[in-house]
Amino acid sequence: MAKVVARATWLPRSPQFNPYPSRFRLPGERTPARQQLPAIEGNVRRCIAHALTFHEIPQNVDALIDRLPSAKKLLGLNALRRDYLSFTVYSLKQMVAARTISANTAWSLFFGEWKSIEEVEEGNFIGMRRAFMRRTYDTLAEEMGPGFIDSQRKQHFENERGEVDLLRFEFLARGGEAGLAQYERYSRWAENLIFFEDSCKDMSAGIREEYRKALWLEMRIIEGQVRINGLNDDIRVLNINDKENGQYWDDCNYFRGVCASIDIFKQRFGEQKGGSVDSTIKAEVGHWLFAVFNRKYTWVSELADRMNMSGYTEKICPVFEQEGVRMRDTTPEILCFYLGGYFLSSRMIALAESESAFPTFPQEFPKSRGFSAEEHEVAESYERLVRYIINANLHVGTFDDNKHGIYQIYRKIGLYISLLYFEKSIQGEELSLDEAVSKIRPLDLAEIDAYCSSAKERMLQLSRTALHSSNPDEIYLAVGTLARLDGLDNLKELGAALRHEDFDVRMATMNGLIGLFVRTDDSRVVPVLKQVLNDEGFPDPAKLRVARHIAKQGDEEAEDFIQRKLNNGKFRERVAAASALIDLRGLSKGTTEYNRLAAYQLMHSLKWSQVEELGEAAISALEAALSDSNIASSFREEICALLQRIKTRDS
Repeated sequence: MAKVVARATWLPRSPQFNPYPSRFRLPGERTPARQQLPAIEGNVRRCIAHALTFHEIPQNVDALIDRLPSAKKLLGLNALRRDYLSFTVYSLKQMVAARTISANTAWSLFFGEWKSIEEVEEGNFIGMRRAFMRRTYDTLAEEMGPGFIDSQRKQHFENERGEVDLLRFEFLARGGEAGLAQYERYSRWAENLIFFEDSCKDMSAGIREEYRKALWLEMRIIEGQVRINGLNDDIRVLNINDKENGQYWDDCNYFRGVCASIDIFKQRFGEQKGGSVDSTIKAEVGHWLFAVFNRKYTWVSELADRMNMSGYTEKICPVFEQEGVRMRDTTPEILCFYLGGYFLSSRMIALAESESAFPTFPQEFPKSRGFSAEEHEVAESYERLVRYIINANLHVGTFDDNKHGIYQIYRKIGLYISLLYFEKSIQGEELSLDEAVSKIRPLDLAEIDAYCSSAKERMLQLSRTALHSSNPDEIYLAVGTLARLDGLDNLKELGAALRHEDFDVRMATMNGLIGLFVRTDDSRVVPVLKQVLNDEGFPDPAKLRVARHIAKQGDEEAEDFIQRKLNNGKFRERVAAASALIDLRGLSKGTTEYNRLAAYQLMHSLKWSQVEELGEAAISALEAALSDSNIASSFREEICALLQRIKTRDS
């Protein structure tokens, strides 16, 4: 695939060509001379302006801001049209970042979509998004001239009938070459992505597809930026949040998920209102990439969060190649890199209400505080330090930006710090903050490159060595890493770790093997995992989790174990067993057997009215719960009253 490159090379704009708006201040601006300018009216209008000016200031930006739909019209859109407009803004921001289209083109495409927003309906959502990408494709072809049509369009995107592979083009337009990475894997991954039903149950097919593409592209882009693919397994679960902050979770090494949203209509806090459309999804994918390092130091994935959240791109590099460039003449993105601060990012996390808790710019950070032990502040301190080091070395000519690239150095230092801590941890040692700073301050690019280029191999080598350690903490780190990165080649060693005397090591190994089996569906993992079922060193809830997975391969012993726990286990074990049997047997809602088993789940969720609606089918579950002496007295009272009502009604 040949690279599609925009016709005009990106360069910082002079005030005469592409100035900042003169009648408004952009969201999050901290330039003292511009503070007297009024903010753009309306949260949604500010969010649109933020997205479409962050990577490049368009010409006549004041007039473009004036043309934005009024706050009243924007807020008058129904939910589906709000989603459509959010995905449009999000896509355009990515395209400008990828240098596929100019900011002027992005604004033009936005206004084109706004003109047809009233046409968006449930039945044509997908069709209109495809039409949007086709217009983008045609616009780019027109801007680049016949050369694009001859060398790119026909050769790479169109078949003999002139039909365009719009998905392939969209991935390239929004993510560059990284967007096309592992393109052939996308369909299978998309089919298996789990949407968290509590937040996604009413989501239309079109919106689900947009979230699939968004999540896939963010994973591929950040991998491409760090230059390491396969460091982590793809995210499996998506939860849509209606709050300001996102979340990443990695339950037991196999249930990787993010809670995020793409929504320009979300309410923001104070001056930061109208914030970044992509902040939550970028932050949580940042957590995902470095989660493999996060088994001991939680701030490590917070560092990845910070380094990914603002979406810095390689367009930063040309600015520093220009002698005499004034930072105030550049884009907000580049200005923030130079100053060492975020542009509408760090304050948007909802972990603290105090404005001083998570400072945005270095001058706002109290000098007396220094390095804090709080994980978010440790991450922000490192991130800020990295930028200071890069900028200082640029000014004295320590490295050649044409050769190394500021952005790649920025990314690699984050990975380098994480590797340093991982190496010390798995050797049972501690790396102090002062030691870490002393390692990165000299900016030894050769050492950083060597570490980062062999990151996966280095982690595996350290983990294999640590398996033979006498320190359970080191083995705990090792088994999780091996299962995650190269488990099939280390099944014998992981099987031995299942019998380790330390409980935490056994559980970490089991969780790692479950994750390995879920990822690979390789039958070789089953006999190793099956050891757990006959090992008294594992509690029954853990055995149930193992049994649920291997029973899907038709293992009768595992299914028999689940059935025994349904019949004789404690109440929580019965709940897990019932859930497993519904899944294994593919029971349909409303059938007698489904209702009988679903009653356990509904009781566990305290959904008493729904349990009562099941009637006689719920009696066995209610009576089984009463046989568990450990249930709370209030829970027992609710069950007794419910049993009485059902039996009286049905008698």
